[in-house]
Amino acid sequence: MRRVSFVCALLAAACGLFPDLSDLGPDASSDANAEVSTDGPVTDGPAADAADAADAGDASSCGHTFCDDFDEDGAASFSRWDHVNAVGGTLGLSSDAVSPPFSLVAAVGGAGGVGPTLEKDFASASKIHIELDMKGDCNTLESDVFTLDVVPPPAGYTQARLVFYQSPSTEHLTFDYVLDGGVSLADSGDVPLGGPFTDWRHYAIDVDLANETFAATSTLDGGTVTAGLPIDPPLAPGATHLTIGLIDYLAISGGCSAQFDNVVVDAQ
Repeated sequence: MRRVSFVCALLAAACGLFPDLSDLGPDASSDANAEVSTDGPVTDGPAADAADAADAGDASSCGHTFCDDFDEDGAASFSRWDHVNAVGGTLGLSSDAVSPPFSLVAAVGGAGGVGPTLEKDFASASKIHIELDMKGDCNTLESDVFTLDVVPPPAGYTQARLVFYQSPSTEHLTFDYVLDGGVSLADSGDVPLGGPFTDWRHYAIDVDLANETFAATSTLDGGTVTAGLPIDPPLAPGATHLTIGLIDYLAISGGCSAQFDNVVVDAQ
């Protein structure tokens, strides 16, 4: 794997739209201590709220910076997104959805490489909160299915990217950095979010550039895993670029698909 893991804890408590992540500042411990809770099925709260928000008739009326549940895309036009890239595979709709009738499915049949994606650009912000439902069917060593690029990156770097990646048994969130000259680093370490990726899970992801932290919560059948890390090196507030799909993947054999539903973004 290209990433090195070191995780500090957040309590797995219900959080607001922009939770206080100040305890994950630059001096936070690097011990792996994600807390797990199993308190029964989720019938309301963040997962249901995200689905309701994303069900709005158009992105401008959903009460958030952006939202899409893919139910308005009967022709798979994906008109709410700024960039539609069907590279190396297909983008389509599936009736297997958290909020019927549709979810997005990105699929490839190749042995590895760059796959199809949807991309959305956002203006400068210091805090970004993202909720979405995801699942996948990838017999791969690793696949990146969600990224958030921060622009501009810190001095000396050409890329600063929050990456959600999955392998056959687990899922992780990390900040990837690319140095000027093309050397790739992962200075912020990994946040493990359980697994496997084969069932629908609800994810809530918070990036706090002002306090130099990022965190995520993964929910499946009422059980939650919450963890976070400092952002190191720190990033100044800036524009962001969200990508979902099969951004890149390392296949063992066969094809690979990833599904998405109820994407909600708040940036401030």
